[in-house]
Amino acid sequence: MAALLQQSRHFVGLRARQQAAPKAPVLRAFSGQNRNLPGQVQPTGLVPLQKPVFQQQPEKPVLVEPVKAAGGDAPAEGKKILGYDAFTWQKIIPLGAMFFCILFNYTILRDTKDVLVVTAPGSGAEIIPFLKTWVNLPMAIGFTVLYAKLANVLSTEALFYTCIFPFIAFFGAFAFVFYPLRDVLHPTAFCENLLEQAGPRFAGPIAILRNWTYCLFYVMAELWGSVVVSVLFWGFANQITTIRAELPPDVDGWGLSLRGLMGMVKRESKKKKKAKMSVGESFTFLAGSRYIRDLATLVVAYGISINLVEVTWKSKIKAQFPNPNDYSAFMGDFSTATGAVTFTMMILSRYIFRYFGWGTAALITPTVLLITGIAFFSLVLFSDSVAPTLKALGLTPLMAAVLVGAAQNVFSKSSKYSLFDPCKEMAYIPLDDEVKVKGKAAIDVICNPLGKSGGALIQQFMIIGFGSLAASTPYLGVILLSIVLLWINAANSLAGQFAELQGKDESESMDAGSTQTFKYVLDAGSSKGKWVPVATGEIPAGQTRVMTQAEADTLNQ
Repeated sequence: MAALLQQSRHFVGLRARQQAAPKAPVLRAFSGQNRNLPGQVQPTGLVPLQKPVFQQQPEKPVLVEPVKAAGGDAPAEGKKILGYDAFTWQKIIPLGAMFFCILFNYTILRDTKDVLVVTAPGSGAEIIPFLKTWVNLPMAIGFTVLYAKLANVLSTEALFYTCIFPFIAFFGAFAFVFYPLRDVLHPTAFCENLLEQAGPRFAGPIAILRNWTYCLFYVMAELWGSVVVSVLFWGFANQITTIRAELPPDVDGWGLSLRGLMGMVKRESKKKKKAKMSVGESFTFLAGSRYIRDLATLVVAYGISINLVEVTWKSKIKAQFPNPNDYSAFMGDFSTATGAVTFTMMILSRYIFRYFGWGTAALITPTVLLITGIAFFSLVLFSDSVAPTLKALGLTPLMAAVLVGAAQNVFSKSSKYSLFDPCKEMAYIPLDDEVKVKGKAAIDVICNPLGKSGGALIQQFMIIGFGSLAASTPYLGVILLSIVLLWINAANSLAGQFAELQGKDESESMDAGSTQTFKYVLDAGSSKGKWVPVATGEIPAGQTRVMTQAEADTLNQ
């Protein structure tokens, strides 16, 4: 503070002496409204009207400790590991550990829930559509209503613990109480009599009642993916991360040209806040937003599309592996392959986002799902035609369908985890807090199960109308094609809105507000210079401040 006061007195005296001095070349600091260089969007700062002369002295390098500015501390540049400094790693490592543990549990829960409900007595893959519609969706809606109310009264930390505790309690109770007593808790005899009276077309709904503890485990495992992964973890990550946070220097030629010409100016971003709304008002507000509707379309379309393919695929798995242990072993191999491909896609996704942008990344998942889905349904429908060729390869049509379906799910899920999910979460960042919190809860917890339930509802009508899942397969293929095309259209629309909203956000951050002055100094042992913050000030919108050449030379000594 004393250094800042001393420098302020220095500038006051300097300006008084300059009033009587001959007019010198000037540097002009301007607000964001005065950007006018052709072809460039300029940050606010010091723009030279004539080339300034930086009085550098390579023979006497200047060592400058980070100076505490009015806007906060300016940390010294430390050693970087893999391109990130120590402070960034303090954020990456805990977030990575959280994400690993959450997804590790989700993988175990996801594979176990399928084995339990599909191979249970009197059950099959046909139970999944009924289970997602009549059990999973109501519980998801109930959680969303509760979450929206708790978000208004609890802190972020308290909300996290409050939401995750019921999952820990249930899975502990299932392992030590429900599963050991399954023969006592399941009404097997009653459901067998009910099935004889209702007929085989209603085997799915009756199987839910017959194996109700398994079905409850299935729903809680589904909610773990929606609530813990999507809402709790990503919501927490969004609170501490921005799109362009910690952007490294020299990311483009424009940044290089600015290094020796001007001081960078940054306005402290202020989060927009809206008045708290009730649950009903929140849904009404979100329904009126085209941005949220397109984002919801992406989530619902993914749920319907993957469900249409996945249920048919799981019916083939049960036919190929009727034993629960064999089924579980195959699902374990499937999850391992999914993890390996996803890891590769995670590495590639960095370059996809960097070189192709959000729009291209958002379109990859529906494109992959469209291509592999067509291949899977074609193999299922025309299995007799390709049977001789498959026999020469040592495969049966059933096993080939299982493998192609597995490949379809591996590539679809890997692109979802590495591209679709990050794209969806990035889409929330430019929104204000009210829309971000309640919109995220509505989309992730309602729209995600709604998509799966929508696909399940379609399959229910098909099963009841045509008598079996196999008979409805051709119609499911046509529906899949329509849904994915709708998904692609919504992704294109959202890409344009996202780019516009992000550009508006960055433009506002360059308008009037807090400014930061930087001092150009030399690195120790080299002639390469860098900027160190020394003071802050305010430049109102539409106004300019003139700095003489002498002042510029003084700053850059």
